[in-house]
Amino acid sequence: MNQHLGWCVVVTASVGLVLGACQSNARSSDGRTAASANAPLPAATPPPGALRACALVTAADASLALGAPATNDDAKATGASSRCAYNASSGGLIVIVSDQGKPPYDKGHAAAATKAPGSFTELTGIGERAFATHGGPVASVMFQKGAIVVTIILTVQGAARPPLDKATALAKEAAGRLSE
Repeated sequence: MNQHLGWCVVVTASVGLVLGACQSNARSSDGRTAASANAPLPAATPPPGALRACALVTAADASLALGAPATNDDAKATGASSRCAYNASSGGLIVIVSDQGKPPYDKGHAAAATKAPGSFTELTGIGERAFATHGGPVASVMFQKGAIVVTIILTVQGAARPPLDKATALAKEAAGRLSE
């Protein structure tokens, strides 16, 4: 695994989901890689619990952040968590929502601060508390708002620098939608 992407698994594991899509050669449900998929996939019908993650960051939001049309080809819900994944020819976006409150945020925060100190940043103005990590073509933001913890992982292939500004903007939008 790329040394810049190791934190991605740490952060997502903290909310109970380990996602292979954090790697640049991630495969979608039909076996294609996000970077090599030229034709968009038909939109998957997300399971009911996954709608929360897909509603916080929409396909339009994903397309804007990725700079290319994005399709939702993977949405899952398990217990108190939901996940929505978008793919585009330029990269991918994963949104994870958990209703488990403070413990998963604290675990993700501690892991990211320890494992990726040079790419770890505390953020303000997003939920009650938030942090970001970044490296290579990947940026991740995790925030807590009440009992809800949201993780946003954005990968933009070929980016000259990590897409931290785009991931932060997505997190701010998602936090605003939690209030609606």
